[in-house]
Amino acid sequence: MEAMSPFEPPHFDTVTSLALVNDYLVSGSRDKNLKLWRVDTAIHNLKFTAYAHQDWINTLESDDNTGLLYSGSRDGRIKVWCAEKEKLRCLNDLNSHQQAVNSIIKLENSSGRGMFASGSADRTIKIWRMNEDLMSRGPLINDDISNRNTGCLLYTSPSPRDRQKSRMPSSA
Repeated sequence: MEAMSPFEPPHFDTVTSLALVNDYLVSGSRDKNLKLWRVDTAIHNLKFTAYAHQDWINTLESDDNTGLLYSGSRDGRIKVWCAEKEKLRCLNDLNSHQQAVNSIIKLENSSGRGMFASGSADRTIKIWRMNEDLMSRGPLINDDISNRNTGCLLYTSPSPRDRQKSRMPSSA
């Protein structure tokens, strides 16, 4: 196997994540930027750079069904993007977690609307579902996912101390 020439110009700091969206490669970096690359050409393949987050970009995930890209940052925010006309456009900006968003994964669902989960250094996992009016910058979350107006399902992992307590035998 042979490596192709590196994409130019490079990021200013470590590349932390990659995703494919609408036949483009998107890279995220500790330089807080997203770069949109064409992969079918060896030269002039950088099409767009977006100053995307206020802190490092930790994770990217794409959804082929909706054509959306999700980016998660060390500042606890998630942004939802679409790639159109060789540019990235931010559709929604979520102040989603109290600490860094470390992982995002798309979830399959029968509604046809985008749905994803995010995991954070704040020890929470949140499930998100798109509203139908997302493209018009409507709210990202559909409150029927939890039958409450909370915006997401929330799961908090037990702390190490709580896990230790649950392993201790009860005294009778």
